[in-house]
Amino acid sequence: MNRVEFKAGYYEWNVFVDGEHFYTFGDDISENIPYPCTLDELENVVEDYIECMNIALMNDEKEAFPNELRIELKEKMMAVWACHYGVTAV
Repeated sequence: MNRVEFKAGYYEWNVFVDGEHFYTFGDDISENIPYPCTLDELENVVEDYIECMNIALMNDEKEAFPNELRIELKEKMMAVWACHYGVTAV
């Protein structure tokens, strides 16, 4: 069963855990994704954004993203953004 979803909003990207909204990345998120982008570059960006999400959650005194779901979130973000941004394998 997939517990994590990563979906585009109108101007944002949303993280859901067990069907409940968990976090929203703002519309400026794509500014740090290089074009053209390789899978390695995208992986680095995704890891950075997951870390930044947890820092933002801590600063807002909210619960951090569940560590046991981090790999699933990373895989979802990689798949969605690789398709959305036309990422190359090289």
